[in-house]
Amino acid sequence: MFAILLVGLGSLIAELGYSIGKKEVASQKETILGMGFLNALWVTFFLFILVFFLPSDFLPGGINSGFVFNPESLPTFILRIGLEILILHLVLKGVTLASRTTFSFLRMITIPLLLVIDLFLGYDITTYELIGIGIILLTTLYLASSSILEKIGMWYVIGSAVLAAGTISIYKYHITNYNSVAGEQLTMSAILIVYLFCATLYTTKKNPLRHLRRPRVLIQSFSIGIASVLISFAFLFGASSVVVAAKRTTSVLWSIMSGHFFFNEKKFVFKIHAFLILIGGLYFLI
Repeated sequence: MFAILLVGLGSLIAELGYSIGKKEVASQKETILGMGFLNALWVTFFLFILVFFLPSDFLPGGINSGFVFNPESLPTFILRIGLEILILHLVLKGVTLASRTTFSFLRMITIPLLLVIDLFLGYDITTYELIGIGIILLTTLYLASSSILEKIGMWYVIGSAVLAAGTISIYKYHITNYNSVAGEQLTMSAILIVYLFCATLYTTKKNPLRHLRRPRVLIQSFSIGIASVLISFAFLFGASSVVVAAKRTTSVLWSIMSGHFFFNEKKFVFKIHAFLILIGGLYFLI
């Protein structure tokens, strides 16, 4: 239950950041890679504060117990780096091209893939959780094949959702067997920051940090940073398939709202009905 609360709050904050970023890129006030760099910058900043400046008992269960990175995790960690960079490009394209509800609904594809991986890794998945995940999957497949969702940017979203099953499973494996949450995510975020900074500088010939002087961009990147940290810690309190199911489902609600009120997306009532069905699936996961 605590994991779902963390995820729900994190996805709400993330929706604010992604919505602002989508508008900024659409108006050409910000580049896609620049948006990714600024988002990753705040994730690293918050994790750094958490590890080196807060006491180990500041969060429940001592989950900010310090920076632990086991060299034995390097082979799979390197694999995760490659996948995360690829996903990063797909997600950034999906965020800017796809409608907010298309993005959120199609990201649900990750869930059944994670279920298979969780079962293979030996995690216990109850019958109720299987029913919940089945409801979510069938609803998503119906929406993807219907005219309710816009198709622009769809394949970027699907590609990122499929690959995410691999990176999430690696992440869960690492924090269970080798690294602390802070050690795993702080190292990954630092690598992504360097990559995105160099890529942005190479493509635009301008320092992406200049955007932080603009309040809208500061709110955007700050929101994504907080959300990413909250969701990262949620994986300590439940199976990855359940955590991601909660994340994707709550993200759908916030994206429906932002899509309707800020991006003038259509078929609001149909999307709300679909969301209520997803809530039924989420009920079986709690």
